[in-house]
Amino acid sequence: MLAPIAILVFAVAMFSVLTADDPTQPQPSATQSSGESSSPATQGEGEDGERTTSTTTRRSSYTVKPGDSFAAIAEKLNLDVNVLSELNPDVDPRALQPGQKLKLK
Repeated sequence: MLAPIAILVFAVAMFSVLTADDPTQPQPSATQSSGESSSPATQGEGEDGERTTSTTTRRSSYTVKPGDSFAAIAEKLNLDVNVLSELNPDVDPRALQPGQKLKLK
């Protein structure tokens, strides 16, 4: 009888954890770029060490940095947290490790 209530409480808690802003992450100002470009990237090395080409407009992965959270990563990359979760079903959002790769496509 308490199981449905426990599941509901767990779902609400997970939603609030995943959608909460990470206070340790700096908030981007209106003049800062979120790291995501709508124009094609030039050939070189991306922010997370991946090779980019002139035809690449969106990265296919993201390397977790110290202090990152699912919510902060999703916001930084202009993605919905649920989409990021669906793209990475094997990743525990509460146990991110620096250097871990997240799929973005």
